[in-house]
Amino acid sequence: MQSDRNAQINGNPGKIVGMIPIKTSGSMKITLNGDIVQAYSDSFFGLENEQFFIPVREVKAIQIGQGCTWWLFWLGLPTLTIFVGVVLIVLAFLVKQRYLILHTSQVTLIVFYKRTEKVAQFRNAILEARHPKKPPIPKPPAPHPVNKD
Repeated sequence: MQSDRNAQINGNPGKIVGMIPIKTSGSMKITLNGDIVQAYSDSFFGLENEQFFIPVREVKAIQIGQGCTWWLFWLGLPTLTIFVGVVLIVLAFLVKQRYLILHTSQVTLIVFYKRTEKVAQFRNAILEARHPKKPPIPKPPAPHPVNKD
C-alpha cells in the first residue's frame, strides 16, 4: 500500500501541438508522494529545468495513449520519390510511441514512457489518492433484550 502512494514514472517530456502529443528532448520524472504529484523536467541539454508540485485533488484527468511517430511520417513525405521515403512512412506507423498525459487546471504534463506495467500502477495510485476508499462504518452491536421481572 505504501509503495502505491509513492509511485513514479520516468520518460521523455512532450508538448501538445494541435491535438497531437510530440516528444521533446530531455528527461521527465513524475512522482506521487502522498497527496502531492511532483514532476521534474530536464530539457535542452540541462539548460532548462522545471519542477511542479501539484496537489492530487487538482488532477482533472489521466490520459494514456499511443500513436505513430509523426516526425518519421513528415520526413518520409518529401523523400517519397526515392525508396527511403516509403520506408520512413511505413516505420512511422509501425513504431509506436506510448505516452501519459496528466491534466490539471493549470498545467498539462506529458511523459513518453517505455515500461507499460509501471504506468498502470501509477494511474491506479493517482486515482486511489484522488478518491481514497473510505473504511466501512462498523455497525453498533445489537442491544441485548432486558428481562423485566
